[in-house]
Amino acid sequence: MFGNKAAVLKNILRPETVVALENVSFTMRAQALPGVLEASESIDEVLLTGDNPDEETIDVGRVMRCTPDTEERMIVLERYIVCGGLVYDQDSEHLNPCEPGSANGNIYHVSSRRGDADEQSSYYAALGLDGDGNKDFTCQPVCDRIVKRVMKGVGNDLSILTRLLHRLRATGRPVSKASLESVIQFAIDQEGLEYALDYLADSLWGVAYWNRMDSKLQDTLQPLADLFSESEAEECWDEALAAGEVGNPLAIPLDIYEHGGVAYSVTGTGMNCRWDTSRAAAVWVPDEDAIDNIRSNVLSELGIGQVAWFGALGSETDPLHARYTLDGSSWVGEGEGWKWREALDKLVSASTKVIDRKELDSLMYAKAVEYCKGVLEEYNDWRNGNVYGVVCYVIDRSTGRVIKDEEDECWGYLGSQYAEEELDALVLSKALEYGQTVH
Repeated sequence: MFGNKAAVLKNILRPETVVALENVSFTMRAQALPGVLEASESIDEVLLTGDNPDEETIDVGRVMRCTPDTEERMIVLERYIVCGGLVYDQDSEHLNPCEPGSANGNIYHVSSRRGDADEQSSYYAALGLDGDGNKDFTCQPVCDRIVKRVMKGVGNDLSILTRLLHRLRATGRPVSKASLESVIQFAIDQEGLEYALDYLADSLWGVAYWNRMDSKLQDTLQPLADLFSESEAEECWDEALAAGEVGNPLAIPLDIYEHGGVAYSVTGTGMNCRWDTSRAAAVWVPDEDAIDNIRSNVLSELGIGQVAWFGALGSETDPLHARYTLDGSSWVGEGEGWKWREALDKLVSASTKVIDRKELDSLMYAKAVEYCKGVLEEYNDWRNGNVYGVVCYVIDRSTGRVIKDEEDECWGYLGSQYAEEELDALVLSKALEYGQTVH
């Protein structure tokens, strides 16, 4: 049955087409090529050709300079052997998918076991947290919201508002809500929410600390003190986070599962083990190029338009540049020399379609999650050492030696799937080349 299928491929398709077929096994494609005697997914001994009464064999695995660690391929022709396989790449540190300039963003860890203090700081900053990993109430967007919330609460309590306005007059300040807001802003800006009431007591009552004020006055002003509570600040932080004002709005928290190997996943989507899964132990943050790619996908999905590269890298007459289209056929930007982001900005400016901000933000985050998952596929392979070299050799069956200049070794393949595809293509192409040479 197998031979029949290979014969069908051989009779109806050109050899070059057979090599390029997808979803067809390596051995079946190999058997359909001209001059192929045997094909297998293992390396074995092969008889020498010519006068060989003692049936001496070639130990193909020993002849290969790099013996495959996994995924072996061998095709036997009348005069040649084409063999190859995958070898673990032992020098893959430089292949980190999140290297600068990769458009894959950055991964920051919270644990000092995996990263240094700077990386931990970047982790906290991406999530809008302070240096201790708590919600950062001192950042300006949160402080501004706290001020607005305090002013709203004061405005809703006539008794408190009247007392505060009297203290403005007593201290020689303008008697207005704007003046009161500037005093409250000043108090919060000094050392944050924790000491704001002390600065307020000093500014309006001349008392250094809030808790040293007259106890009856403190009881009367308790509604004001409640407005400076941590729970109120947390709500302000949550609002600022939702609005994209703190942290990075496209930062994606990551879980890390470790049991033999290591697996990074978007928080809540991977392995859920109470012992081996560390929740939000890292965060993925897109770099500028990744943001541009995410934004392009979103604008296209919203029907705004598309951006594409034109020209040729390194060409003096037509260098690489970006253009945009609103209708999918007319491209704008020839001769402008735009970079990708410039073309995106021009696209948005030229579009007459109204973009809903909430929809845009929601889609940006959703696309960032998709983008992050794609990055993690490569990152997990890299962290687990799933990095390969593809090797391929052509052996002369009359001498049992590798033909000079026919040692193909290419390194740095992340993940076995792509490496296997490259291996199959390389071995089949070599077999086609040498099979056609003989026949």
